[in-house]
Amino acid sequence: MMKRPSPPKVPLPNTQPLKKPAAKPQPTANKGEVSSIGEIFAAAFRLYAKRVLPMLAVTLLGQLFTLLTLAGLGIGVFFALGLDGPKLQQFFNSDIQSILADPSQALAHSFALQLLGGGIFLVLIAVLLFCWAQTSVFVAAVDEQHGIIESLCTGWKYIFPMLWISSLYLGILLTASLFLILPALILSVSMSFWIYVMIDEDRRGIDALMASRLYVRGHWWDTFFKMLLMTLAVAGLIIPLSLLPLVVQFPGQQIVLRVLHPFIMMFSIVFMVTVYRDLKQAAGKIDTDSTCRCLWMPMALVGIILPLLWLIGLFVAFGPKLPDSMERIRTQLLEQIRQTAEQQGISLPLPPRRESASNTAPTVQTVSSVDGFIIWRDPVGDVRNPLLDIRQVSSEGKQGALVLAVELAKPLAEYFAAQKDDFDPLVNFYFDTDLNPATGGALSGEEGRAGYDLHLEILLAKDKPYASLYRLDGQQKQSLEPLAEDTLAVSDSSLTVRLPYGRLNASAGGSIRACFREAAQLEGSGLGIDQTVPLK
Repeated sequence: MMKRPSPPKVPLPNTQPLKKPAAKPQPTANKGEVSSIGEIFAAAFRLYAKRVLPMLAVTLLGQLFTLLTLAGLGIGVFFALGLDGPKLQQFFNSDIQSILADPSQALAHSFALQLLGGGIFLVLIAVLLFCWAQTSVFVAAVDEQHGIIESLCTGWKYIFPMLWISSLYLGILLTASLFLILPALILSVSMSFWIYVMIDEDRRGIDALMASRLYVRGHWWDTFFKMLLMTLAVAGLIIPLSLLPLVVQFPGQQIVLRVLHPFIMMFSIVFMVTVYRDLKQAAGKIDTDSTCRCLWMPMALVGIILPLLWLIGLFVAFGPKLPDSMERIRTQLLEQIRQTAEQQGISLPLPPRRESASNTAPTVQTVSSVDGFIIWRDPVGDVRNPLLDIRQVSSEGKQGALVLAVELAKPLAEYFAAQKDDFDPLVNFYFDTDLNPATGGALSGEEGRAGYDLHLEILLAKDKPYASLYRLDGQQKQSLEPLAEDTLAVSDSSLTVRLPYGRLNASAGGSIRACFREAAQLEGSGLGIDQTVPLK
């Protein structure tokens, strides 16, 4: 008999359960419930121990790549603009001073425009690289399946979404802050997990903010206290470490502090990741389409536009004063450069100063409501020392004396407090007492300004002002008898001079011609126009 062939062997199916990928460590909590603060900290420490080294490596590599990229781009800009050592030296030693003296020259200076454009380009690149490095650290903390290189590569993916969502987040908070601080605080907590939602669930735009809000809904107070406790813990570590150098000094102290700081900040990120996962597990499945998007997007856009409108309003309101403000800044900067050079024993020639409408000779007005009361209006910000800046000078002849009032832009007490052992000339008055231009003396450097018989000089010292009266005769100046002690009076930012008619060789019922010169004037002579003052 022939043997029946045996059937082929069929492999039995594998009845062993399939191995599932390792689950992300979660705090032990049922759906609908959130974990306690102790469970959150325990889960955060477990995650921190697992992810701290990848996060640290991503941080270091991100910073290293940023520095190398900026250095390479800087060198590229250097050669692209055709820069060289002598050209840069010429610019910073000479050209930059001319631009500081007249900022409008920057528009006509091709090299300055090239440097400005290259600087703006490098700043934009630096901002993008910084955002990428920070986003990569969050990726390394949220996604445990990502290695170091994967985290860095994924960070590029979320640069612009991160910038857009953060703009929406800040816009919503700014709009909410218009309705007092409480609404802004509530929304800042409920939407604070947007970056973790973006990375973990790949949600973009307003969708990431709405998902964070839905996860926190029903657990706001619990989330707030957890975040508050973590903030206090971080502050309790960073503040003492920052103040440690004031108490204890040891070698390598600054290095130790700089090393500890990123470890503390990385734990705060891991803590927020743990809280986010706990809220997500408690919330279950969410539907962001159920939220009222017609409310949140307009709020975000209003918050983004408001700062722009504020800047425009600020420019409209203070735009007319901008040239004077820039002139004051320029004056102070030039004076600081000069003083620094003098302290180092260097004679630094300052750039030529520009003529501007704000630095013309003082204008004169006669107050019609008070007959014979003369006012010189002097521009503010046109002097070397702001403490010697004259705002207004007035003159009036009354009760047997010529009364001169000098009003400064700042209180005289500030000058006396800052002055040491030196003195500074403040103002000079010139009087034509006989109204005869053929007699007296002429003012040097001022064509047609002659006939002045008397010169009154006022100085400021460390304790009080001083006044001296001189007779002018051609090019000669003769000192006269000292003035009485009650001639000068100081009150806040004003200085008053009272000259009896007898000291002016004048009498009541007549008149004199007078003008003044601001001693610390930067541009021009600082000489005001002549004005006839009646003596009552």
